[in-house]
Amino acid sequence: MKKDNREIDKEIEVLENILSTSNEEINSLKVTLNALLKKTNQPVAGDEKSDAEKSQPLLFVNKLTKTYSKDTVVNDVEFTLEKGKFYGLIGPNGAGKTTLIKLLMSAIQPKSGNARVENTETKSEQSLSRISYITEKSRFPRRLTVKQFYDFLFSQDWDKMKNWRKDFLKYKNYFPSYDISLNSKLTSLSSGMQKIVILICALIEDREILVLDEPAENMDYEARTTMFNLLQEEVNKGKIVFLSSHNLKEIQKYLDFGIFMNNGNIERIVDLSSPDVDLAKIYSDIFGRRAQ
Repeated sequence: MKKDNREIDKEIEVLENILSTSNEEINSLKVTLNALLKKTNQPVAGDEKSDAEKSQPLLFVNKLTKTYSKDTVVNDVEFTLEKGKFYGLIGPNGAGKTTLIKLLMSAIQPKSGNARVENTETKSEQSLSRISYITEKSRFPRRLTVKQFYDFLFSQDWDKMKNWRKDFLKYKNYFPSYDISLNSKLTSLSSGMQKIVILICALIEDREILVLDEPAENMDYEARTTMFNLLQEEVNKGKIVFLSSHNLKEIQKYLDFGIFMNNGNIERIVDLSSPDVDLAKIYSDIFGRRAQ
């Protein structure tokens, strides 16, 4: 018999009292159990959005095309992303995934087509303010600290400016193997640690859409698992998570849909809600080779 949310909370409380584990380990356990509970469609306290509200289309990609000289790197791409869904952009190196993500975020301009959040193109500030974006690689000023980075990002939002330190510490405790302090210089952190800093920022921003380009790269297994569980919690709140990844085995249990891309084209969009679907086999069938 499946356990309800109160039983899960009670068991966690017992673990906290009996086991001499750290707060960081308990927090990580809570995130994992909460994500698993949500994934099995059990009710979770504070989750007030109905299934109908979650499944409404929010982001529309309409015939996006990008060329460099004579090369077409994104070709007439179309798809729609719904609220409360976890999407994976999947394909080999050079498929056009990062270029497509940059087009969605208006980091580069298309030759034709557009992307919209509801009725507003993503090149507008109104739409971009509804999206959090984590790039594959980040560059920071040499002396910029974590604290200065967050102060700058939240300087225009008084509520977040007051509370981001508390939220940062809460999320940081989910990653006990990474020693990140507010005084750490971002350029002194590993790329995996930098991604955690930016991920925490995205979670604090609390926007409707999270777009992530290879977010798990250079993280250890524990941190990757925690990150995916945190992202699953965001999906369960009715948000969209759209990410690219090469690790099919690791992401399959989270994805609702796989968007397969090759040579700038969307080859197939696959519903992954059934546990019988084999993501690696689909990859092999489409691309004629195993995932990297």
